[in-house]
Amino acid sequence: MTPLPAGWRSIVADFSHHQARVDFAKVRAAGVLAVVHKASQGAHYVDPRFAPRRDLARSVGLLYGGYHFATGEDPAEQAAHFLARLQPGDLAVLDVERNPSKKGTSMSLLDAEQFVRAIFRARGRWPLVYGGGDYLRDVLKPAADSILSACPLWWARYASTGGPGRLPAPWKQATIWQYTDGSHGPTPRTLDGVGPCDRDAFAGSDDALSALWPAPATG
Repeated sequence: MTPLPAGWRSIVADFSHHQARVDFAKVRAAGVLAVVHKASQGAHYVDPRFAPRRDLARSVGLLYGGYHFATGEDPAEQAAHFLARLQPGDLAVLDVERNPSKKGTSMSLLDAEQFVRAIFRARGRWPLVYGGGDYLRDVLKPAADSILSACPLWWARYASTGGPGRLPAPWKQATIWQYTDGSHGPTPRTLDGVGPCDRDAFAGSDDALSALWPAPATG
């Protein structure tokens, strides 16, 4: 069992409908400060647990966000579909990886750039971009002048040594590091109130983490 490298704290977790039971009070008591939940996929799918879990997470003081699993469908339709799921105060994340369901249905670089522009126009903030493996780094290969460089990187790497490892260009650092899928990577891999699950590390202060989130609506 290898602990996280110095400076990284396991204070973010990400879920989807696959986590059938989540006790958010226990998640918060375990030291997690933020939860990012799958919200949508492609141009039509909605994760049925995303909206109901928002109030549960916020009621115990957790920051809450949503991620959109990208496909090869029209990026404008995908962005509109995702935006319809979000509320003020929700973090927005574009999940760019190889879609295993059908060949040729993964998001292209141009489509990813169009998607994040649509999110920025609607919310005034760039979404985070999530990726891992070889897809974002070695298939999409965003250039230094890609608009994706404006988006903070959430990088997935489960190796027990080397931290986040080699990042995709044009990013110089990972803002959030998904260090385990619940089975591989440094510890801790489990979470009170959930069990084995995706866990994520952040190398900044609590305030710096909160600053990634938009302010919730008031009044």
